[in-house]
Amino acid sequence: MARFCSECGNALGGTRQGGVRKTARRAYEPKKRKGKKNPALSRAMKKAYSHSHKKNGDFRKGWDRSRMLKYAHKIK
Repeated sequence: MARFCSECGNALGGTRQGGVRKTARRAYEPKKRKGKKNPALSRAMKKAYSHSHKKNGDFRKGWDRSRMLKYAHKIK
């Protein structure tokens, strides 16, 4: 049974009884790559990242992820 706050009436914590999980966890399997790796694009992405970000990691004025990716494909 759920417990409620005496002041505001909101529910406190979960409503699960005990600590037993109802479903078993499944083993994690990493997904396979669908496409071939492109080393030229990888190098271009690193260059585009450094070109579009400041030292503190923020984007430069006028830059966003979309523009960065377009620039990487352009210089590839």
